[in-house]
Amino acid sequence: MRRRDPKPAIVLTLTALLILGTGIATLLKPEPELPPPPENILPEPETNPLDSLMLVLKRPRGREGKLSRLSPYDSLIRAHADSLGWDWHLLAAVIYQESRFNTEARSSRGAEGLMQMMPATARKYGVTDPLDPEQSIAAGARMLGKLIRRYYPVGDNMTERYKYALAAYNAGVGRIDDCLRVARLLGTDTSYWLNVVNHALPRMQDEAILASGAVRSGPFRGEETVRYVDSVISLYQRFCRICP
Repeated sequence: MRRRDPKPAIVLTLTALLILGTGIATLLKPEPELPPPPENILPEPETNPLDSLMLVLKRPRGREGKLSRLSPYDSLIRAHADSLGWDWHLLAAVIYQESRFNTEARSSRGAEGLMQMMPATARKYGVTDPLDPEQSIAAGARMLGKLIRRYYPVGDNMTERYKYALAAYNAGVGRIDDCLRVARLLGTDTSYWLNVVNHALPRMQDEAILASGAVRSGPFRGEETVRYVDSVISLYQRFCRICP
């Protein structure tokens, strides 16, 4: 009886095993990772522009990307900033700092609306509904305009006048006037807000200063107001970059 040559069967078996191994390796091979998206690409058009703004503000400075608008109220902000002669980004920065563009924002002290005005102050500026965006922005802009005029002779330039107006918007005119009186009592140059911060504020609770009569609204620490002014100016600069 003629014996069969085993070589073809062995070759066939090895070929099958090679094909099977290649298939298994292909199945086990991990999917290639997609490259991360560029950092300056924003989400698709959103129903609420505040979502994109919050996303952008979380990014490192200089890598925020660009936005076509900051809030649903940009047109109102632009109109009332024009009436003040302000860059609209600055008024937007005040509103964001006050309420994060939340029309229903209420503070523990009773301030309401986009501009976070106290009820009595809001009524003084003709507000009948503090949660109405147009009324709130209009009243806040009028108040800021009045504060700029009040501190116009004090600041050396418009940036310094803005800082004094912002400080008074946060702490009240009485507090900032106290700071100025203390600064002058100490011989400090009040044309720059930082001079008042560095020299007058630390002395606002001194017994000798209080006895002088320069402080008429009571002791004032001022840390919150200093942070407020710095934050608004910083937001203004970022808003100028991300929404030209």
